[in-house]
Amino acid sequence: YAQKKEYYVDGKLKAEGKYKKGKRHGKWTLYDVFGTKSESGNYDKGLKTGYWYEYKSYGDIDAFGEYKDGKKSGYWVGYYNIERTKFEGKYLDGLKTGVWKTYYRNDSIKVSCSYYQDKLNGIYTSYYENGQIKTIGKFENGNKTAYWKAYHENNQIYSYGKFEMDSMQGNWKYYFDSGTLESEGSFSNGQKVGYWKMYYPNGQINMEGEYTYGKRTGVW
Repeated sequence: YAQKKEYYVDGKLKAEGKYKKGKRHGKWTLYDVFGTKSESGNYDKGLKTGYWYEYKSYGDIDAFGEYKDGKKSGYWVGYYNIERTKFEGKYLDGLKTGVWKTYYRNDSIKVSCSYYQDKLNGIYTSYYENGQIKTIGKFENGNKTAYWKAYHENNQIYSYGKFEMDSMQGNWKYYFDSGTLESEGSFSNGQKVGYWKMYYPNGQINMEGEYTYGKRTGVW
C-alpha cells in the first residue's frame, strides 16, 4: 500500500488515501475545490464500496449510505443536522428506486414519491409544513400525467386538471381558499386556450374572454 495525496491545479488538497496496484484502495477522504472535506469512505480496486459519508461545507454530515461496485446502492439518508432527516430512499445501481421521502426541518413530511431507474414514477404527494396535502398526482417516466389536485393550506382545493407528458391539457379549475370557484378554462400544451371565466369570491363573474396560445385575445 502506498499513501497518496492528490491536489487541484491551485494546490489545494483534492483527495488522500492509499493505492494498491495503481488503484485507490482502503479508506479515502475527498475534498472540494475550497479545500473542505466533502466525502469519506472506502475504495476497493478503484471503486467506491461500503458505507460513505458526504459532508456539508461546515463539516456536518450531509448524507450517508452505501456504495456497491462504485455506485450508490441500498438505503441513503440525508440530514439538515445529525438530529434532523432531510431525505431518505433507496438506490439500485446508482439510480433512485422505490419510495423516497423528503422532510421539513420540523420533521414533518414534505414530499413522498416513487422512482424507477432514477425517474419519478407513480403517485407523488407534497405537503405543507402543517401536514396538509399541497399537491397530489401521478408521474410516468419522469413526466406529470393524468389528473392532479392542489390544495390551499387550509385544505380547501386550489386547482384540478389533467397533465399529458408534463403539460397541462384540457379543462382546469381554480378555487379561492374559501372553496368557491376562482377561474375555469382549458389548456393546450401548457398554455391557456379558448374561453376562460374568472370569478369574484362571492361567485359573481369578474371577467371572461378568449385565450390564444396563452395570451388574451378579443374582447374581455
